[in-house]
Amino acid sequence: MTALSRLRRSAAFALVASVAALSASCSPSTGTVKGKISVNGVPLHNGLITFESQVGNKDAFAAAIQDGNYESGPIPVGPCKITVIHSAGERPGAEGGNDLLKGAKNKAPASVAGEVPAKYHKSDTSGLSIEVKAGANTFDKDLTP
Repeated sequence: MTALSRLRRSAAFALVASVAALSASCSPSTGTVKGKISVNGVPLHNGLITFESQVGNKDAFAAAIQDGNYESGPIPVGPCKITVIHSAGERPGAEGGNDLLKGAKNKAPASVAGEVPAKYHKSDTSGLSIEVKAGANTFDKDLTP
């Protein structure tokens, strides 16, 4: 192999390595968020927390809340607005469950302990936000009316 062909191969390798390095540095950084959500001091039994990214495509990223704890997947670095909702599953105290059956009762109480106040259901009214940084982030919140 001649010195000129070794130089060409080295130059080609250097070019490919440079392009790969630039591509990696241009990809968006991400972070994850985990924490605890409670309502009036009581861990939220089941719910959903969303992180509405305010950068890039402004996508929303969600994580399930179970017994007050949640952990998100990768979220782009930058500011996010947050919403929290409770599960629409069976409510404590609800009887029956099939209102098509004669005599079945399906009356849930108007307000159930642990229900997330309505203001937290929308990012414009929740007042919740986080600046996601690369790596692990923590967001704990006790929701009050």
